[in-house]
Amino acid sequence: MAKQVSMRAKKMKLLDKVISAGLTSEEKIIAMMPADMVQLPDITTEELRLLCDLQESMKAGAFYAFLCSE
Repeated sequence: MAKQVSMRAKKMKLLDKVISAGLTSEEKIIAMMPADMVQLPDITTEELRLLCDLQESMKAGAFYAFLCSE
């Protein structure tokens, strides 16, 4: 049986990919367009959805809430 990965772990993996791609500020992450997002190495559909959620949380000033929510 496959091990379930927590949503928090998935978010941390996404953040690692974003940082590794050189996106090290909220402004850069918020400015990403869909065409930029799909260029991230090994990005999955679920991670694209999470990245959109990350952008929205940053725009709302709720980054910590994004990280803590399941």
